[in-house]
Amino acid sequence: PVRDVEYNPRNANILATVGDDAMLRFWDIRKLDECMMEVPAHSHAIWSVKFSPFHDRLVLTASSDTTAALWTALSQSVDSNSTENIPPSGAQTLG
Repeated sequence: PVRDVEYNPRNANILATVGDDAMLRFWDIRKLDECMMEVPAHSHAIWSVKFSPFHDRLVLTASSDTTAALWTALSQSVDSNSTENIPPSGAQTLG
């Protein structure tokens, strides 16, 4: 199941979801038939996802694997009609 949903604070069309499958997913709500990107983010269920309120490319995830990870991900704030994305450049584990 999905454990958390977070809207991008700079583009309400973009959201991130996380859940028991340990995947971080990005969605464009205008095209919900498939996700924009899937990232194998942790080794166990992910409980929480949060976009930075200051930089829409930073996404924080927290998992039951006892780690938190900071991701560089999608950038959507400049052109709200764009569906182009920047692949995640990896994570910094914070735990």
